[in-house]
Amino acid sequence: MPQSDNPLRGIALSTSACAVFAIADTTSKFLSASLPVIEIQWIRYLLFFGMAAVLAARVPDRPFRPRNPTLQIVRG
Repeated sequence: MPQSDNPLRGIALSTSACAVFAIADTTSKFLSASLPVIEIQWIRYLLFFGMAAVLAARVPDRPFRPRNPTLQIVRG
């Protein structure tokens, strides 16, 4: 289902993504004074996985099913 162009939404999403990554990096540097690096990476992984799972769950019609499985297999 195609959506109409919305430049302001694109700008807001891009800015938000940059802010999330900057905050994640800053938090990682702050935590590196008291936690091992591998633990910080696992925390980041779990948080980003959780955010991706929430976003994927909001999409109807099975978000993890590829439109063309043959291309996915060849790509893999």
